[in-house]
Amino acid sequence: RVFGSPAPVPLATARNHLTEEAKGRYLAFLDADDLWYPEKLERQLARMEQQESSWSYTDCRIISGGGEPLGRFGRRSPQRSGRVTAALLRENFIPLSTVVVERDAVIEAGGFDSAFSVANDYDLWLRLSTSHPVLPCPEVLGAYRIHGGNLTGRYRTTYRENRLLYRRWARSTELPKDLIDVATEAQALLSLRWGLREIVEGREFARGLKRIRIGLARVRGFRTLLRFAYGAAASAVVRLKMVRERRRSGGGYSSSQR
Repeated sequence: RVFGSPAPVPLATARNHLTEEAKGRYLAFLDADDLWYPEKLERQLARMEQQESSWSYTDCRIISGGGEPLGRFGRRSPQRSGRVTAALLRENFIPLSTVVVERDAVIEAGGFDSAFSVANDYDLWLRLSTSHPVLPCPEVLGAYRIHGGNLTGRYRTTYRENRLLYRRWARSTELPKDLIDVATEAQALLSLRWGLREIVEGREFARGLKRIRIGLARVRGFRTLLRFAYGAAASAVVRLKMVRERRRSGGGYSSSQR
């Protein structure tokens, strides 16, 4: 069944509407610029049923607007399994188009929050992770396309929404202290990532240095800084390829490349 709209609607609103309309046990997501490989659903669902998991995600290739391979998402952001809330607060390592999740679990978690135009999937993964262990599938079963028109390429919007997200978690009166501490740490790490991206991708050196100074002032403990530096170094090659592709492709890619 195909559902359309005469006018554009926010992503969270569209996803919530389709969640309500869905009649199957599972939900899966495929944005217009991403790809599934033919065997994705078969292999992923078989693994979920074998492990009795309510939601899972796979690895995927990162490709250019024209389909050229740029790297593997798992190299940029390593997979984690089980109770991953703390790890997710530090970084979103679950690409939307790789997820398969039980519809009931999404509804119980409250669905997609329309307060977020870009980070609504990240917000949902965090809420899901507090009650449902996640199952990673190490196989590469799809492709995440990078081009100048990506919503996630609008990094300032992404980081502003992530900052709001982390503030909510850091100021919660219901979460255990360890998660509140991680959310507070996540705000500092976000400032560091934001600053580096301003310098590398936005070429805004003064703004980038300001963000880095804010992040360094908020980091608690040298170990946190080392972990951030190690992660940045390990994924640097893939991330730089993504930056170059966004610059090269400008506004997006043509329909003939889909």
